[in-house]
Amino acid sequence: MEVKLKRAIEKIEAGDPATISSGLAEMETLLPGLDGSGYDQAIAAVAGLFYTDPYDLPDFKPAIDKASELLAAQGRKALKLMIRMLSDADLKFVFNVSRTLGRMGTEAIDRLIHAYEDTYDTSTRAFIIYAIGKIRHPVIAEASALLVGAALDPGRDIRDSAVRAIGKIAEFAPATGVDSRERKQMVEVLKKAMGDEVPAIRAKAVRSMAKMASHGYLTAEQRDDLAQHAHRMLGHDEAFNWDLAYIVRKEAEFALKELEK
Repeated sequence: MEVKLKRAIEKIEAGDPATISSGLAEMETLLPGLDGSGYDQAIAAVAGLFYTDPYDLPDFKPAIDKASELLAAQGRKALKLMIRMLSDADLKFVFNVSRTLGRMGTEAIDRLIHAYEDTYDTSTRAFIIYAIGKIRHPVIAEASALLVGAALDPGRDIRDSAVRAIGKIAEFAPATGVDSRERKQMVEVLKKAMGDEVPAIRAKAVRSMAKMASHGYLTAEQRDDLAQHAHRMLGHDEAFNWDLAYIVRKEAEFALKELEK
């Protein structure tokens, strides 16, 4: 087993995509039989592909995607180790780790919530929220209270990820399965975020509110309020004082279209 593991790791750390793909295929067959330090070495080797920049090396993107798929399939067995990786300083690496954690879905939600509560590092918290926002399953609603609090955080990266993730709750969790009090809190923090000083956060807030509208999360009064906000952002009121950020105006147009459905 040790010889096979060493050979697979050497292939994964090679410089050409074909050899890396071969190493990943071998690692896929080895992982079920690994544990302890051997398992940790294997996970670290596969995750090491996340340091590769696919914009500079586009031929490596299929291998990076396969690595993410392979790690996501490990589920809870790899969670502890991968959550530790969120403290890495390399942004592209951590983005890929977060995306992979999100793909674990139901396996990861409780561990991610606890990991958020256990750290005060702003960067790590932002990536945990980002990972939660990548969960495409109704279980994401379990993080609603965490996301509502994070949407009010002083850290802009945390707010940004949280505001986006709230929209994902509406997208993947039926409104009937989310308590009315929680839905109200989600609306309130998004409404506040629509006035955020950061244009990207304002834009994400409008997009998330539009998703809530299209998935039955908003009352008639809340839908009217969203429409008024969107019209103001587009300069449709008497003051003709539109939002200066194009991305915000674009999302306001999207929201109005969703409200018309």
